[in-house]
Amino acid sequence: MTRFLPLALLCSLAYVSLQSQSFTGQVFLLAENYQPETCMAEAPCDCCGTELVFLSRRNFVMVAYCLPENSYFAGTYKIKDDQLSLSFQPGSLSEILEPEKNEVKWEKKKSHIEDVKFTIETCGKGMTMLSHATVPDFRYGLRRPAAEEQKILAKVKGLSIDKQLKSK
Repeated sequence: MTRFLPLALLCSLAYVSLQSQSFTGQVFLLAENYQPETCMAEAPCDCCGTELVFLSRRNFVMVAYCLPENSYFAGTYKIKDDQLSLSFQPGSLSEILEPEKNEVKWEKKKSHIEDVKFTIETCGKGMTMLSHATVPDFRYGLRRPAAEEQKILAKVKGLSIDKQLKSK
């Protein structure tokens, strides 16, 4: 009986850790495939990857890359048990690249995205992985390397996407 006590304690600590987990400041690449041995998501083409950027304990921005137009969506998130729930605010902001003019134009668009739920799992050496069974493009979400993460986070914060979408 006493030898099962440490296992029960470890399981309850893992559960409490998952309950209080915060993704603030983290960036996950959402893609259809991943490499289990390296716990890295694979987005081999221009329109194959989407980034999920957690700005705070409550707010996120999702960036869907596809040249010449990248789309930005904002919303709030909640973590309960092993589930991550994303709720999107209406509308999106498109970053339209015009290479011949060497400029970027911004355009607000009407859009509605249903709530999305991910299961929070671990991959490899205890790294956090998000999985979604029904949306192939979002099947796996794995954290970006620290250097890339900081660069992406700084860019998205600087754009104030959530504020731009709230303004008329």
